[in-house]
Formats: sequence, C-alpha cells, structure tokens
Amino acid sequence: ASDHVSADWKLPSTMEGGADLREAHRAFLAAAADIGCELCVKVVATEETADNEVSEAATAVAEACPAATLVIQPVTPCRLVQDPLPHGRAIALLETARKAISMAGGDPASARVLPQLHKTLGLP
Repeated sequence: ASDHVSADWKLPSTMEGGADLREAHRAFLAAAADIGCELCVKVVATEETADNEVSEAATAVAEACPAATLVIQPVTPCRLVQDPLPHGRAIALLETARKAISMAGGDPASARVLPQLHKTLGLP
C-alpha cells in the first residue's frame, strides 16, 4: 500500500487579503511527487474564482503528479463567504481544469466536482 496525501490548493481569490501561496503549493507538489504518493488536491471555488486560477492549479498538479486527482469544491456559504457558487459555474471550472490537465499530460478524467460534505454534515 502506498501513502495517500490529500492537499488543498488555496486560490488567491479565496484567501483573505488575496494571500498568494502558489509557490508553496508547487514546492509541496514537488515533495509529494518525490515520495511517489497517491495525491488528491482540492480547490475551493467561489464566485470570485477566475478560470486562469483553476487552470494554473490544474496545470501545476498535472505536471508534478500526472496521476493526481483534482477536486473542484463549490464553496458552501459560511463565515467570510456569503454567496454560493453560481449555478453551472462549477461545471465550467471543471472543463477549464480538464483542458489544463490534458495539455499538461495528465488524465482529464482525474478532475471532478464534489461538494463540501464537511459543511453539509456540520463539521469544521
């Protein structure tokens, strides 16, 4: 059995003050690739999330770990976020991610959309 790592890729549009963690995320992906683990990377999408942010994250994940799973999670309104992701936007972002993954040599079917179940279940 190999190690499995689940990670978050925090988009600047979802960070308070627009914090930019992309270089830290890339370093993490490189470390995960070095140990050869199974990798799943989650990207939370809000109304402010731009296509290019998702494309950049998907490309970085596919380049570092072509077998990784990329999960787009539509935001569940809470604390700082009041509005849900507009209807159909998650699917549009999924298509953006799949195109980027394909262009980076990964399997576009490895990207998917999943809800934030922890919020639905009332977990932190």
